[in-house]
Amino acid sequence: MSAKAKSLPELIQILEFESSKAIRWFQNNKMIVNASKFQAIILTKKKEHITNNLIINNEVIESKLMVELLGISIDDKLNFNTQISNICRQAANQLNSLYRFNNYLDSYSRKLATISYILSNFSYCPLVWHFCSAKSKDKLEKLNNRAFKFLNQPNESLQTTLEIKRLRLIILEIFKTLNGLNPPFMNDIFSKSVNRSSDRFCNNLKSFKVEHVTFGKRSLRFIGPVLWNSLPQNIKDSKDINKFKQFLKEWGNPGCPHYNKFVNYCTALSI
Repeated sequence: MSAKAKSLPELIQILEFESSKAIRWFQNNKMIVNASKFQAIILTKKKEHITNNLIINNEVIESKLMVELLGISIDDKLNFNTQISNICRQAANQLNSLYRFNNYLDSYSRKLATISYILSNFSYCPLVWHFCSAKSKDKLEKLNNRAFKFLNQPNESLQTTLEIKRLRLIILEIFKTLNGLNPPFMNDIFSKSVNRSSDRFCNNLKSFKVEHVTFGKRSLRFIGPVLWNSLPQNIKDSKDINKFKQFLKEWGNPGCPHYNKFVNYCTALSI
């Protein structure tokens, strides 16, 4: 449940009212609500951190600077430093354990263990924390390279970085949205441009402008159209998801002209 407002008192009022409605729905459907387990967080563009109390079902809920949601640590500035640190710590500990058993593992077992225990950490809800800081991204890439060195495949880690893998996931989500394979709410994020009448640009996405240079560009709503519109026309016209996934396997690899086009777009927009 989320809400937005121009002032903190208005925000608290909206959240308390909407929460009360949700609790009544639970009670009417003979379900038990434990308000003491509720979590709250207040996000703001300003530099300072905001915490406040909410009264929900006669329980005082204190907003926090960070909450846990389905295994993801979400902080009030959405920099995801804590989440990245947790990922790196868990993956590094598991990798250290594998190194101790390195002499007892053949190449297949080594690869299976690395994919299952190490690389799986990087693939859990990656689009949520994709727009983390450059420092956090660098930590992830270094650990990814170390994992491939364990496989005696250091060159492979340079071909496909974790960031490129996440960009491929964004492209795939856009494809699913445009072809009706995603929930309807995704249409609010990715939608076709209505001002394009030519066949050449009919499958391009609507671009979004940001009012402030420092706020808004690091978002799916902004980067998605840039990413999608950089693809070749025949790929954007495709309706076959298997063919589309096959294209993504090569997208972003060294020398890929379509990835270079995307990079040029980003450079021009100073993303």
